[in-house]
Amino acid sequence: MNFNKIIIWGHKLHSHTHSYIHNAFYLAFKHLGYNVLWLDDNDNIENIDFENVLFLTEHQVCKNIPIKFDCKYILHNSFIDPGKTYYKTNAGTWRKKDIKFKKLAENGNIINIQVYKTKFVENKTKLEDYVYYDLNTFTLYFPWATDLLPDQINKIKKNIRNNSPRHIGLPDIGLPDIGLPDKSKIEYLVGTIVDEWKPFQIACIKNKINFVHMGGYNGLKKVSIKENISLIQKSYIAPAIQRKSQCQEGYIPCRIFKNISYGKMGFTNSLVVYELFNKKIIYNPCTTGLFYDASFWIENKYDIKKIHEVMDFVRDKHTYLNRIDNLFTFFEIITRKIPFK
Repeated sequence: MNFNKIIIWGHKLHSHTHSYIHNAFYLAFKHLGYNVLWLDDNDNIENIDFENVLFLTEHQVCKNIPIKFDCKYILHNSFIDPGKTYYKTNAGTWRKKDIKFKKLAENGNIINIQVYKTKFVENKTKLEDYVYYDLNTFTLYFPWATDLLPDQINKIKKNIRNNSPRHIGLPDIGLPDIGLPDKSKIEYLVGTIVDEWKPFQIACIKNKINFVHMGGYNGLKKVSIKENISLIQKSYIAPAIQRKSQCQEGYIPCRIFKNISYGKMGFTNSLVVYELFNKKIIYNPCTTGLFYDASFWIENKYDIKKIHEVMDFVRDKHTYLNRIDNLFTFFEIITRKIPFK
């Protein structure tokens, strides 16, 4: 689509967990050749031309976003439902002041993005696998994705060493060759540790695998994106473990796409994630069992071809280039239903 510029109006990098989603969109739009700015409510915008802009924002950071009818908006958890019915049944959050987007939506200028959950997409229209939409609420449902671009994933593929399941190099995308010696076994968790991680952590310790918790939003030192990729690649397993409630809801985390795109096999405690990958990754709902299944696969069944297969799947279906394509397709669908005024 033709826009004068893209503006990410949101959380600055490392300031909030959603900032990593904004960063991934930022990088993907830049890759597509757009002029991209990253602003927030505190920035001085006096000298910025907002003609024909595509804005992308999130409900906690859109207080001062310009409202213009020659622009389009991609919102997350910001919508126009005075009766609260939509968010009671689909997201559980609503802010009265978001009524400011109502007229924009009625003119076909709004997409509300919502993460994929099984219950969310019931009775919705399928755009493609795991991507659905609802024209009545201008909502597009999809999972998040990896923050890498397809060519970066291809470069990682070329540097997975045949004789070392824990040695992956990353030349050409700004990272050093960060593999560990084969005998080193260490597990890094970058992010918030939840109850479902604890049995896995205990299994690591029992099997003499050093478990290191870093990052997250609990007072620990923040980890840069490059450091995160390095730590995931150095990890013995690097599973995508989810809360029980998330597994029950069918939520699909970005961690599974990221870890696979960084060169790791997929390991999950979510049946929905397992099915998304056509059952070609390792699944066990018990995180203790997941540790032992993963360890057995790494030590006895490690197969680069299988890793390449799931990496290709992420590269082709689950990058932010795919998500942007979904968004632009949905804008076209909305425009056909509500001609731009």
